[in-house]
Amino acid sequence: MRKSLHPLTSARAGNRLSASSVGERDIKKSGSRRRNDAGTSLVLALLYVVAISLIVVALASWVTSDLTNTTKFNNAAQYDSALRSVAQLGIQNIRYNPLMSQTSPGPGECWAPASGSQSSQTINGYSVAVYCRTAQNLASSQTRIVTLDACPSNKLGPACILTPSLTAKVAFDDYLPGNSNLLTSTCVSTCGEGATIVQWTWGSVSSAGLTPSTTTTVTP
Repeated sequence: MRKSLHPLTSARAGNRLSASSVGERDIKKSGSRRRNDAGTSLVLALLYVVAISLIVVALASWVTSDLTNTTKFNNAAQYDSALRSVAQLGIQNIRYNPLMSQTSPGPGECWAPASGSQSSQTINGYSVAVYCRTAQNLASSQTRIVTLDACPSNKLGPACILTPSLTAKVAFDDYLPGNSNLLTSTCVSTCGEGATIVQWTWGSVSSAGLTPSTTTTVTP
C-alpha cells in the first residue's frame, strides 16, 4: 500500500523547487548582464580607436603641412639671399668699372661675364642675373646713378627690368674729396670714391614677400 507524503515534506520539496527556479533565473540574468557589459565595452573600445585614429590623421596632416611650409620659407630665404648677393656683386663691380658702353642707357652687363653677354651667378642653387642701367651727370657729386635689376637668369634684360625680383639704385660720386675740377669724361682713376644706395626694393617675383626700401651710405 503506497504511503502518502507528509504535508510538511511536500512543502519543503516545493520550496526547494522554487528556490532552484529562482537561482536559475538569477544565473540567466547575471549572464545576460555580463553579455550586455561586454557589448558596451566593445562599443566603447571601438569609439576610442576611431577617436585616436582621427587624432593621428589630423596630427599627420598638420605635420605634413608644417614641413611643406618650412620648405617653402627656406626656399624663399635662399632665393632672396641669392638675389641680394648678385646685386651686391654688381654694385661693387660697376662702382669702379663704369662700363658705360654697355650700361648707358642699358640694360647691360654689370661685369664682364666669362662667356655670353649676361652678368650672372649661381648661388644657393639659384641662377640669378643682374642688369645695369646708368645715367651720368659729370657736373654732379652724384656722377653716376646706376639702377640694377636682378632676376632669374632665364629672364632677359628687357623682361627683367619690367618685372624685376630685386631693384637697387646706387648713386656714385666719382670726384676725389676737395677736387673742384669738373670731369669732362667718364672717370678712370677716381671712380666710385663715394657710393650711396638710394633704393633697395623687392619686386613681386620675390617669393619671400616685400621688404621696405632702404637708404644706406657706403664708404669707400
